Amino acid sequence: LYVALMGLNRLMLDDKIRFKLLELYREPIKRLGEELQQEYLDRAQPLFTNLKMMAEQNRQFQQELAIGYKHIILSMTEAGKIKTGVKSGFLATVLLRAISYCKETLLKSYYYYADVPPGIWQEIHGLYLIAEKTGCTNMAVKDPLNPIKESVSITEYYKHVLLLGFGNPYHMPPSFIRKIDHFLYRWADLTQFGPGEEITEGNCQFIIDQQGDMVGNSYTGDINIMEGASPLQYRALYTHDLARFIHSKLKAMENEQEIDTEGLEDRFYTDQGRLLLIHLINTWGINPKRQFARVDKPTTKLELAIGIKAINYFINGQKKMQPSSDFVGPFPERTAVGASGVQPGTEKRDRSLSTSTWDVVDESAGGVALAHNALLEEPTRVGELVAIRLLGQGDKWEIATIRWLRTADHAHIESGVQRLAPYATPILIKMVNEDGKETDFIPALQLPGIRALNQPRTLITHKGIFQKDRELYFDDSKGMKKITVRTLIEETLCYERFDYLISTIE
Repeated sequence: LYVALMGLNRLMLDDKIRFKLLELYREPIKRLGEELQQEYLDRAQPLFTNLKMMAEQNRQFQQELAIGYKHIILSMTEAGKIKTGVKSGFLATVLLRAISYCKETLLKSYYYYADVPPGIWQEIHGLYLIAEKTGCTNMAVKDPLNPIKESVSITEYYKHVLLLGFGNPYHMPPSFIRKIDHFLYRWADLTQFGPGEEITEGNCQFIIDQQGDMVGNSYTGDINIMEGASPLQYRALYTHDLARFIHSKLKAMENEQEIDTEGLEDRFYTDQGRLLLIHLINTWGINPKRQFARVDKPTTKLELAIGIKAINYFINGQKKMQPSSDFVGPFPERTAVGASGVQPGTEKRDRSLSTSTWDVVDESAGGVALAHNALLEEPTRVGELVAIRLLGQGDKWEIATIRWLRTADHAHIESGVQRLAPYATPILIKMVNEDGKETDFIPALQLPGIRALNQPRTLITHKGIFQKDRELYFDDSKGMKKITVRTLIEETLCYERFDYLISTIE
């Protein structure tokens, strides 16, 4: 299929014949792409070679389709068929297809944290300018592959692409990126688009340089629009109405109200919906400013332990924790053999209990940008918990979380981590089910409270533990306590962080 598409793009053809042939490829490539990405979506990074090949092939399909439609635009330009103020339904359709497959190329890059192809944003902006020049921006274009609407305008789709880029895709798991793309098919038109010179400082505003090769920037007032620039060079995107809409959905969710999906997937708001909406408000509703200056540290190296299990092991002196007691009460049944049921020294080597060495690119008080230039024994993902320490600096581990990833190949990965706490206490937790059966001991972490910020002590556990008012048993190897879960502080696809009250064991 790919070879045939490449061959089509290298033939001299009449524009309308090329268009009809390209249209035939769209549906099978869409179906094939969905099948391919099921194999690698949300996998830990970097991807193994065969999965990375799938991801790259998926992106190449989108690039070739974009090339095909751009061929038609170039041909029409050379033939003098694209004229200022002269609308054309055929041209509008070709422009929309070209923009949409540039967007799909971006999307497929984000799915495996790859850098986007150079020049692609410049092409997207340029395609929109052609639509503006010819007056095609608001023409309704039918698209049988649009999952929600029968037709869409070029302006609406261009805003869709911009919002996807402004959504911090490298800071999200791929399943979130896919959901945001689906959301934008329905709600991108809640935003407004206007001249760049009219923008004023405030939240929910983004500035786009249509001659640049990037999506643009959130507008904070310290961005200088070039004096004497062409009126066509800068545009402003306003997301106030979209942010209010998202906030209303989040409030309804917090009040446990039933939410109408209004054309979205049936479980759009129930599958990790709260996390997704919070991310969207933070990216489209608030213009974040960097709180701490970054300092280059090109010769510094950090050691990372990735995941709660590994962190618990390493901050416990590279030993698996042993509980102070096997049982929390006179319960005769267990669902699994407890940690203390394993004789010390008889465990098989656990590959997840390893560390990796990363180069520090730059650092601030709030976080660190890192790069790793070798194969990772334990792959990672956005939202994973890590412990970090200076290489060779004893047992002083800080606790952090991975906020973004970017990969060049399977042996090079870049990451940004945000500090959460200067240290943590390794603990074990367990639950007792309603039928009186105990679960196994599960590694977890206790993070210290910060009195100056009025922050309480918190626990970090694997996903699925948090449930308000749930009772857990907390063991630090010295004794066991019964605790009651209170408030969820933070949640990612990898862990939950919550505060708790200590009670006595009856």
